[in-house]
Amino acid sequence: AMTLWLIYQCIVVFILTNLMIAMMNSTLSNIHLDRVKQWKFARTGVWLKFFDKQMALPAPFNLIEYVVELFTCLVRKCRTSDNSLHEVTGKSENLKRYLELVNRLCGEYLYMEEDSKDNEVTREDLDDIKKDMMKYMEVSQAKLEKVKMDIIKDIKEALANK
Repeated sequence: AMTLWLIYQCIVVFILTNLMIAMMNSTLSNIHLDRVKQWKFARTGVWLKFFDKQMALPAPFNLIEYVVELFTCLVRKCRTSDNSLHEVTGKSENLKRYLELVNRLCGEYLYMEEDSKDNEVTREDLDDIKKDMMKYMEVSQAKLEKVKMDIIKDIKEALANK
């Protein structure tokens, strides 16, 4: 009896250990998939925070653009005396563009999340249902037209017989 109990305990430990390893593996893969997505979203936020739309060159070459920008700013300050209003307007336009871009990116991210495989119903399913409903409506309209034509035909025959 004790040997059977010992064999049973060894089998249980072996099975539970394998089960724990499988669960840890699936959890780790889920975390890894979500981690990449979250990292990309955070990276995009950092890029948007430090990205200037007027600058087009990458990091080492953007110093040339900064020098050109500084030169043009000095020329503008020399030409105009009321530059403070222009700067405030430019900053508010940059802020507005930044907020629009962040809003659009968040919308795209939420759209992708909404259409992910975690949800039971995807956009593809909804599109398929929409197509099926359109086909059903077309068939129903065709049948309705046929019934109307039959009714009109019957009425004409009834009037002709009188």
